[in-house]
Amino acid sequence: MRGDGLPGADAGYLHGLPDIDVAAFNSLLIDTTRLSTFQWDRIHDPRDPALFVGPLALVHQSPPVERGRIQVAVSDKAVAYNESFYGFSPGDYSDGHILARYLALVIGSRFALWWSLVTSGNSASNAMLSRK
Repeated sequence: MRGDGLPGADAGYLHGLPDIDVAAFNSLLIDTTRLSTFQWDRIHDPRDPALFVGPLALVHQSPPVERGRIQVAVSDKAVAYNESFYGFSPGDYSDGHILARYLALVIGSRFALWWSLVTSGNSASNAMLSRK
C-alpha cells in the first residue's frame, strides 16, 4: 500500500468512533456515550480496523501504582484508542462480550499484577525465583 507522503498514516477510518482516554478507565464498563469522538487526522501507524470493534477488553499500558492492580476496562461498542492502551477484540466469538468481561476480571486481579511483576525482565527477581 502506498502512502500519501505525509508523516504517519491517515486516521479517517477512526473518525466518529468514541475516543478512549485515561479518564474512561474510572469504571470497568466504559460508557461510550460520555466520550468525545476521535478527531485526529493522522496516526503513527495504521492498524487493522477489526482491532477497534467491540466488544473490547482494554488494558492501560502503564497502570498507576497506587491502584495495586493492572488497569483494565471493557467496551461493548467500537472505540478508538491510542498507544497508551492494549486492546483485544473477541468480537468473533459467539459470547464475545462475556469473554471480554472475563479477561478484564483476570487481568485486573491482584494475581495478574503479581504475576507480571514476578515474570518481568528484572534479573534480580528472576535470579531469586531460580534459587530453590
